[in-house]
Amino acid sequence: HFVVDIDIKGFFDNINHKKLIKQLQRFKSIDKKTLSIIKCMLKVETVLQNKDIIQSEKGTPQGGILSPLLANIVLNELDWWIHKQWSGLKTKSEYSTLGNKERALRDTNLIEVRIVRYADDFKLFCRDRASAEKMFKLVKIFLKDRLKLEISEKKSKIVNLRKEFSIFLGIKLKAVKNRNRLTVRSYISDKARKAILTLIRQEIKELQKRRTAQQVLKFNSVILGIQNYYRMATMISMDFSKIGYIVNKSLMNRIGKPSDKKDKKYKLRYKGYNFKVWNVAGNTIFTLQAIKFKIPKLFSAKKKMQKEEKQIEINEIEDPQIRAVLRLQRNSTCEVTGKYIAGNDNFYVHRLVPKEHGGRDDLENLMLLDSSFKTLLKSGNREDYYKDNENYARILKTLSKYK
Repeated sequence: HFVVDIDIKGFFDNINHKKLIKQLQRFKSIDKKTLSIIKCMLKVETVLQNKDIIQSEKGTPQGGILSPLLANIVLNELDWWIHKQWSGLKTKSEYSTLGNKERALRDTNLIEVRIVRYADDFKLFCRDRASAEKMFKLVKIFLKDRLKLEISEKKSKIVNLRKEFSIFLGIKLKAVKNRNRLTVRSYISDKARKAILTLIRQEIKELQKRRTAQQVLKFNSVILGIQNYYRMATMISMDFSKIGYIVNKSLMNRIGKPSDKKDKKYKLRYKGYNFKVWNVAGNTIFTLQAIKFKIPKLFSAKKKMQKEEKQIEINEIEDPQIRAVLRLQRNSTCEVTGKYIAGNDNFYVHRLVPKEHGGRDDLENLMLLDSSFKTLLKSGNREDYYKDNENYARILKTLSKYK
């Protein structure tokens, strides 16, 4: 609950070109032609208000389509450095779960830290103030020495979430006690609240001028966009009810009196809500305050890994009887390397024609391989091995056919 809020001073204007090019060169997918195009985009000329033309020596073009991606490439180095300070640290012992590993790490003098980042806006979460202060200093040095970036001393600070709010992407967060444990309580930030009101008032003015179905659809899309983004705040219902009260007054003044009639779209979207509504050109205007908190979807890295493992094993025979018969027939010898396979778990039975493409578990369709081929056949470098081996060429041919 101790958060290090770091603001990078003029991030998009101060990205170091030499450093960025070096980072881009590490990506094998970026060829020389693409790299030269990116270099040209970075050196693009800027026309000032007084019509003077300047050439950029650092930074990325503001509003350029490539700038957010380049920002992620620059700060990717920071992400990994933070990760290796704690949960990604290599240990001598192997742990069955990340939780077990972290419990063991807490007995050391290491700083427990986690990073949450969106483009150049990021936060570091620590357990105590001493850890937060150390990370503040270390990150400041890392940004300056490794990425050639300065931080804003005025805007950067350490926040105790039990006492103060920390703002991230328009949402302010605080840690509160609930049944003897700390839990998050989040609201819309004051700045975001003003921006929402300004935007909706502008849309109401447009709706007053042009009372068409198309204008109602535009207004409703704005409401949906706001609701879908901010519904991750736990106190969204309370915040939007306050904003909705002001919005309703504005609608009353500019559109007229509300009614109880609701179209099909509204009934489908806001089933169970009983608000007074406004209808324009036969379409019901969506209600901002008809919203409930929704837990953001979390994607488990463990589940993703399990999925990838299943994909690798999808073409493998698991039937113990078939495996035993094949091993006996092929004399426990790998059909590519020609080496004897010792042990019961060191061999991989491969289907030449996958089951989903009509491949049967007949012995003619099966090959006995060393267990190392299980991952090798799924890797990007699989063509570089055993080029002169007929059996290996046969496997690769079938893999490319059923890719």
